[in-house]
Amino acid sequence: MDLSDFALGIGFAFILEGLVWSLFPGQIISVVQQLAKRDLQNLRYIGVGSLALGVAIIWMVKTMSNGA
Repeated sequence: MDLSDFALGIGFAFILEGLVWSLFPGQIISVVQQLAKRDLQNLRYIGVGSLALGVAIIWMVKTMSNGA
């Protein structure tokens, strides 16, 4: 993994974020308002779960691409 992989990942994150905000702005605001009402510990759990899912996806893709 090098800097270009990292830059691609950041670029894809911005693409997905922009796509969601441009297609569903009202729904995103509603979700953000609902998240603001949640307990901080629950938000941490959501963050850790998202982090783990992202790492697992990257690990699987890297593992599959190295084996081919």
